[in-house]
Amino acid sequence: MGWLGTRRTNRAAKDYARRMTPWLQRSYGHSERYAAAQIRAAVTALKLDGDFIALGYAVFLAQDEFDTLRPAMTVPLAYDDARALFARFVPSRRSSAVGDAPENAYAVGSGGDHSAAS
Repeated sequence: MGWLGTRRTNRAAKDYARRMTPWLQRSYGHSERYAAAQIRAAVTALKLDGDFIALGYAVFLAQDEFDTLRPAMTVPLAYDDARALFARFVPSRRSSAVGDAPENAYAVGSGGDHSAAS
């Protein structure tokens, strides 16, 4: 992937990381996981680049669900790569404009808590 592809991927990851979690939480309540249909609804409502839906799927679906959907993805990122890219652009709590958000409102891949249950 050239610099232009990398730039497009990073821009998409930044949009997904900053906008998707708050939208899903407002629309469906706070949850560690969301359904694929809910993630697609967020992409549509937020007008995110649908080619990079793998970013949302990787963060909010279990890996087996992600792997099932991977063949239909336009840009089929690897599960761990998509999670890491999303996490790279998650705003920190201090810089977040959401003053009443719980501490873990934007937490992604924060360690063993939810990954140990899988």
